[in-house]
Amino acid sequence: MQKSIVKKTVLFSEREGKNLSGYEVLIIDTIGILTKIYSEADIAYVGGGYGNPGVHNLLEPATFGVPIVLGPNYSHFAEATALVNLGGCDVVSNENELKETFDNLIQNSDIRAEKGHICSTFVKMNTGALETILEYISKRTR
Repeated sequence: MQKSIVKKTVLFSEREGKNLSGYEVLIIDTIGILTKIYSEADIAYVGGGYGNPGVHNLLEPATFGVPIVLGPNYSHFAEATALVNLGGCDVVSNENELKETFDNLIQNSDIRAEKGHICSTFVKMNTGALETILEYISKRTR
């Protein structure tokens, strides 16, 4: 996969001793660090959208206002469906669509910003579930 990317890429696992400013694409090939990386991202591809049960959690990049690209299997995740319908996420079904979508997002900062804003606004508008649940529980246990 890495060899098929035209831009200069580096794997996260091979970054030691390299000047990362000389690379345009950082491929994360490890787990547990995405929340630290999404805050610096311009675009996020969230995996799982070609498998079963489907796409992984996309709320982390959405929180940081990052436009999201994902595969077609996302319907099991209500937030993904909502963000696709709102226009914050782009769905791609094949390699050509992925390339076109990434090219469009890379070349159009206004579109990136708009999609990112949709994502971050969605997260902000849907916070507070914990308080609602705790309030409900406290009323039921009195």
